[in-house]
Amino acid sequence: MSTTLADTLARDVPCAAIDLEMTGLDPVHDRICEIGVVGGDGDEATSAWSTLVRTDVRMSDEAFGIHGITPEELQTAPSFAAVVEPLMAALEGRMVVGHGLDIDRKFLAAAWTRLGKEWTEDAWIDTVVVARRALALSSHKLVDLCDALGVPKGRLHRALDDARAAYGVWRAILQLLDPEGLLTVRGVRELIDGLAPRSAFRAQQKQLLRGAFSSRTCVTVAYLSQDDAGRLRRTEREIEIWKLAFPRIQGWCRLRNEERVFRLDRMLCVELTDRSYVIPAFSVRI
Repeated sequence: MSTTLADTLARDVPCAAIDLEMTGLDPVHDRICEIGVVGGDGDEATSAWSTLVRTDVRMSDEAFGIHGITPEELQTAPSFAAVVEPLMAALEGRMVVGHGLDIDRKFLAAAWTRLGKEWTEDAWIDTVVVARRALALSSHKLVDLCDALGVPKGRLHRALDDARAAYGVWRAILQLLDPEGLLTVRGVRELIDGLAPRSAFRAQQKQLLRGAFSSRTCVTVAYLSQDDAGRLRRTEREIEIWKLAFPRIQGWCRLRNEERVFRLDRMLCVELTDRSYVIPAFSVRI
C-alpha cells in the first residue's frame, strides 16, 4: 500500500469501485467480458467508466443466465489489451473496493499474465469480507447489502451498475465502522483484518472481557445490528457480563434495562468502564 493512500483518512481518500462480468468462473480458461469502474472522493460517485470486452472463448450458459451478455454484443467490443490503459487510469491513485474482489483479482491477474505483464495492486478492500466479519446479516449478497444499507440498486450482474452499488455499500459500511471519520486507510484495513475470528485483535477482546467478568467491571461495546425495518445501524451499549461462552456473552444491558445475549464476533470495539456490578441470580441462556 502506498504511503500516501495508507495515511489518508479513509473517508477522504479517492476511491474506485470495480466490478467484472466473465464468461465463466475459471480464471484460466474463462475471460473478462465486461468491466465497470465508479470513482469518487466522498459519499457521492463522481465518475463512471465501463466497457464490454471481446473474448476468444465461448460464453458459458451459466454466465449468460446471470448477466445476459451475448456473444454478438462482444464481437465489436475492444480486446482486453485495448482497454488496459483506460482501466488503469480509472483505478490509479485510488483505494479500490468491490464486492467479491477475490475472484475479480484472479481474473485480472490472469489477464495481465496473458499480456506478458505482472499484476500488482495497492489498497484493495472486498466488501464481501467486510460484511462477513462485521455485519449481522443472514446473506452477504450485494443486493441484500444494498437493502440493509439503503443503497440504490441498478441492473443486477451488469458491471457498471454493480460497481455503483458496491461504491454505495462501501461508503455506508465505512460510516458504520468509523462514524467519526478518524481512521486512515491503514487503520480501516487493520480493523477489517482484526475482525477475523482468530486474529490478535479478537484475542485481545476476549482477554479484556475475561478480565472484566473476573473483576465485575462493566464494559461498553459497539456492534452492528439491524433495526425493525431491516436497516443496519451502529449500536453502543454498556453491559454487565454475567456469563461467558465465546462467542456469546450473556449479561445485562444498562441502556435497555434488560438481560441480553451478545456475540463477540459482531463487536467492533470493547472498552472497560469504571463502574462495577454484582451478578444476580439468573437463568442461563447460552
